[in-house]
Amino acid sequence: QAKAQAKAQAKAQAKAQAKAQAKAQRNRVYYPSEIVISMSVMPEHYVHLSAVQRTIEHYTRDYLYNDTSRIRLFVHRNQSLNAATNRNFGIAQINATRSQFIGMFDIDDIMHPQRIAILHHVLNENPEIDLLVHAFLIHKTCRLDHIDTDYLQAFHRNRASFMSHSDLEMLAYNFHHDHEMYATNQCLAYYKQKGGKRGSAYSIFQVECQNEEKKRTLRQMREQDMFAEWLEFDRWNHVALSNVFFVDFSELIRRRCAQREIVKHPLAGKFYDVDCEYGTMAGGLEAFRNEKGVTRHHNGWPTMKTAIAKQVHYDEQWALHGSYRGQDSAFNLEVHRQNYTVYHLGYYLGMYCYH
Repeated sequence: QAKAQAKAQAKAQAKAQAKAQAKAQRNRVYYPSEIVISMSVMPEHYVHLSAVQRTIEHYTRDYLYNDTSRIRLFVHRNQSLNAATNRNFGIAQINATRSQFIGMFDIDDIMHPQRIAILHHVLNENPEIDLLVHAFLIHKTCRLDHIDTDYLQAFHRNRASFMSHSDLEMLAYNFHHDHEMYATNQCLAYYKQKGGKRGSAYSIFQVECQNEEKKRTLRQMREQDMFAEWLEFDRWNHVALSNVFFVDFSELIRRRCAQREIVKHPLAGKFYDVDCEYGTMAGGLEAFRNEKGVTRHHNGWPTMKTAIAKQVHYDEQWALHGSYRGQDSAFNLEVHRQNYTVYHLGYYLGMYCYH
């Protein structure tokens, strides 16, 4: 009887696995090898924990082949843990032999449904990337919207649509070496001072990468000392997927901060002097385009090699002018300072629920 029961269980598990694999192939999504959920829950929200547990059971049954070891929930009752503390705790639970990469995501934000698939294809073919951040959208109502809201439409409107299987396969190339798939552009980032003392305002950069004639004109303007700040950097553009590109953030920081130590950075409606390296990491290329299009301290939910996640720890006491915001940026900067390379992927893989 025990053998028959074990055989039936094995058959049921194989059937569930085959069904999940077929569903994954059809939907072109990937599921993490391991998920750790670390939640701070205050007493007034205990009532929601049963719904969280039901969601986890559904996900485990329908997508993880009933393998309960692949998803674990840790509830910190009546404790308010900051982002750094939660991340350190979660990383400590990860089985380093099971996962090549470790990534972060916040429970109150929205993930692109193919985020794992896209990161899988990119990271496995680009060993130069030690830590990767990516572009993200800002959504001002998603904290209030119903869970069934189709957020994919928002990604689609911003040229981050659901990729076909062939598109995903085209990501599986090394952007440094596969020149048939990636082209390199030298980009110019610049801004004009709008008044006041030189260097006193926050840097809202314009970026030009494609138009060579305009770049020649801009270089002539630079010779006339018409810009408050000027940067040149390389960008790797996917030839077939025009909305996919990479930038070496570590190189960006080195170039910008070689001749300056302090930059202006906004926080709670005011501008503060901050370390140039932190200000560049936290603002990044999002701030180069649109002052209102970035949260200033949010760094695209970093994903990194497991060895780095186990070696470099979040500073749980880190704060900027009394705010814990920016702990991801501070962590990413520490990774950079330990001589690892941080890259930015210019594709919207997440949605920050503005609050």
